[in-house]
Amino acid sequence: ISDFNRVRLEFIGHYTDICEDPANSTLWVNISRSSSITLQEQALSLTNDLAFFPLPFFDPRNSGKLELPFVFAANPTLGEQKAAAILASYFGSQSNWRGASFPVLYDALPSVQNKEATQPSVVFATNDHRPAFMSDLEKFPAVTAPVVELIDHPDAPYSKILLIMGRNEEDLATAAKALALGGNLLRGSRVTIDKVEELQPRKPYDAPAWMRTDRPVRFAELISYPQQLQVSGLQPRPITLDVNLPPDLFVWRNQGIPLRTQYRYTAPSANDDSRLNISLNEQFITSLPLVRKDTSSLEELRLAVLSNDTANANDKLVVPSLKIGDRNRLRFDFNFASTMGSAQRDRCQTILPANTQAIIDEDSTIDLSGYHHYISMPDLKAFARSGFPFSRMADMSESIVVVPAKTTPTQISTLLEAVAGISARSGYPAFGLRLSDDWQAAAKEDADLLLLGQMAPEMRDNPDLSLLLQRQRDMLVQPYGNSAIDANNRRGPSPDQRNKPANRTEVTAQAPIAAILGMQSPHHDQRSIVALLGNDDADYNLLRDAIGDSGKLDAVAGSVA
Repeated sequence: ISDFNRVRLEFIGHYTDICEDPANSTLWVNISRSSSITLQEQALSLTNDLAFFPLPFFDPRNSGKLELPFVFAANPTLGEQKAAAILASYFGSQSNWRGASFPVLYDALPSVQNKEATQPSVVFATNDHRPAFMSDLEKFPAVTAPVVELIDHPDAPYSKILLIMGRNEEDLATAAKALALGGNLLRGSRVTIDKVEELQPRKPYDAPAWMRTDRPVRFAELISYPQQLQVSGLQPRPITLDVNLPPDLFVWRNQGIPLRTQYRYTAPSANDDSRLNISLNEQFITSLPLVRKDTSSLEELRLAVLSNDTANANDKLVVPSLKIGDRNRLRFDFNFASTMGSAQRDRCQTILPANTQAIIDEDSTIDLSGYHHYISMPDLKAFARSGFPFSRMADMSESIVVVPAKTTPTQISTLLEAVAGISARSGYPAFGLRLSDDWQAAAKEDADLLLLGQMAPEMRDNPDLSLLLQRQRDMLVQPYGNSAIDANNRRGPSPDQRNKPANRTEVTAQAPIAAILGMQSPHHDQRSIVALLGNDDADYNLLRDAIGDSGKLDAVAGSVA
């Protein structure tokens, strides 16, 4: 048993004693999804060596959701929260689709049930503001530079603690950036960070998780693992490529997307019905014959597409067309017609099946260059699925997160998980992130704002505000198109009335409630505000549950959710 293992199941079946057809549909097997493998495990004691980082804090071989506790001294400062958000964004970019949870504790390490517990944790401490268990200056002396140290949990030797230490808040941010950027340089149990410098600023739409839109992109840049573009067998699996795009890429009513596909295959024994089918987002594009004389081919297509703008009521009039959005899947199906001879008892003829192989060449390209960026805001679907508009700059350098002046551990967990979620969708840590607890100062900056907590008092009378959560008293404004009564009206609202305010409801209630709100910045027309609204820890737990659930995020859309 090693760190990566593969279990292979082979099916050997027969449906008659003579003249069997290996491609006969009678031969089949189904492996139940409830099947399981039971392992007896024993934790191993790892040396305190940062050369293994991000292990044991994040293991890419673990397909489960990342859970990593962060520990602070009581009442963490803005600088400490920023350093934690930077490190959380790094783990978010690594965890990707797995999701990440960051429970926050004040002045205490995570409790352990037994000495074999392996749950790691991260601690942030400055010389003047450190958790209570680090008060012993002989054991944890003051530092003179940003320092990262790996130690054992005092009550569980298999559990590791990552100490992020500095003279001040700036040192903590420097140490967090060094962990994300200089992983290959880290070694030993303790590292002093001398310098972290940005040599080249990020550019808009250069997020690593998004396909480039400034040049043709080779399929080799889109694959996730070796041999992804190669298949074998008479009934091979489909070849799929995920194409993630900026959500504001405007491709409506264009001349088509150039798709240059090179492919090779084992020649069929005869000119039969063997074909290569190409589809995008489960919508059929074309079918190409696999002829005997040509075992390789180059096909140049133009994909006629529509934008993923659900507000377009006339998209069904454009035919043929395909919808392209922020997450797309390009699929190639090689279908080989099988000729296995005759399986009749009085005329038994056996033909051995060929070792059929097929491959889409890595030099095939898809070209999305030359398209403009445009999207109607607010659009919470773009935020939920792509972290937009904050992910427009992959390092979030044009974003400000506004947090309450007095925070709780649950509020900070919500902050960390929101930022980690954005970085998971961009594929890059939020090195340029700014934090503020001053709404008035932040609102005047030319930046997109992510608000955590309650809406600022001066914004509560804003005419664009469609939702207000005020302790036990809440207000909701709905347009015609969102009214349940109007939804049952066959006539429906006119287009000019569809988005105008139609109803205002105010209620007083006791149970927890939270919401995600999108609106235009009052000071900058091209900037957006996304507010994660809540009043107490119960509300923030609702937000955390929604942020960490891909199914719930897929339901987030419009301006209020």
